[in-house]
Amino acid sequence: MAPTKKKTTKKGSSTELATDAVFLKALRDFTSHVSHHRSCLSSSVPDAIAATISSSTDTTAPLQALSDLGALVHSRATNFSLACRPPITLDAAKKCLEELSGLVGPLAAAVYCTLPEKHGRSLYETAKQNVSLVFLGMEALASELLPANESSQRGRLASTGVLWEACNDLTALNKLGLHGIVRKTVEGYKSMLQDAIEDLEGWIEAGGEDEDEDWDDAFGDLESEAGDSDDEEGGGKELDPASEAQIEFAKATVRRLKTISALYARLNASRLKPAPSLTPTPDDIASVDTIADLAKELSVETDELVCKIQERALQAEVSALDKEICEKARKLVEVGRVKEKESEEVRMWWGALQSRLNE
Repeated sequence: MAPTKKKTTKKGSSTELATDAVFLKALRDFTSHVSHHRSCLSSSVPDAIAATISSSTDTTAPLQALSDLGALVHSRATNFSLACRPPITLDAAKKCLEELSGLVGPLAAAVYCTLPEKHGRSLYETAKQNVSLVFLGMEALASELLPANESSQRGRLASTGVLWEACNDLTALNKLGLHGIVRKTVEGYKSMLQDAIEDLEGWIEAGGEDEDEDWDDAFGDLESEAGDSDDEEGGGKELDPASEAQIEFAKATVRRLKTISALYARLNASRLKPAPSLTPTPDDIASVDTIADLAKELSVETDELVCKIQERALQAEVSALDKEICEKARKLVEVGRVKEKESEEVRMWWGALQSRLNE
């Protein structure tokens, strides 16, 4: 008797997933569902929700809920991505997609429960931004499986990685709290300020000459055609060498910017220590939000000041901006200090810093 041949089952390919009409509809419904909630986040908190939360005696921000939801999305997204690997198991993929979809509403609700006036504008904006990134990651992951994208496994894995990162950032909020969130923001501004200081120091060392002249020379031929039109419009004109007075002003500016950098470091080391277990008072929330606002304004204006110095702008214009920056830095000192808790040594440090800002 001749041996019977075993029937072999052909493994499904990644494109077979797209042929299932029910699953395709589920994918499209899911992306629409997520997209709707993401667009709603850009609007203000619904009045009915805001009124309910504002009247609540619980002042704790829903950071634990956001953290738990971030971890759940991370887990469900991993399961979904694995289920969609060839050979694809449609039943498992559909179940994972349903589980992911069930987390979208609670994520949006957690953001709505974070009110700027009750929990801090900085915390609210960060929570909203992080959840929006999670939603974008969800949409990207699902969209990779739609036929129009002809996606590969590599594309799906990349989308999963983006979503994982967004989930990790969301989960970390619970450990940061309002103070930690603003501290992280100020650290970013401090890094940008350091770049501006180094840029200006390089300009000073070069005697007030543009450091990218060699670069311009290398590509001068390519820009020659654009040069004529620039000259007609008043652009592309070579700058005169910086005067001694401009160089000295730039040196003084570097000293003041370094003072502001030291101010950021002091705020991060003391005033903005993460304290997620403590519920900040309304006055504390207002102060921390003000620190974030002033640091953001200073970041923009210090960059503008360095550019104006290097472009040899009118001295009156440069001096006015420099004065405004110093004034905001002094406001930041007042908001950031906790005078009743200062030792004599710390009080003297603050005094020395203010003196440097007044130079």
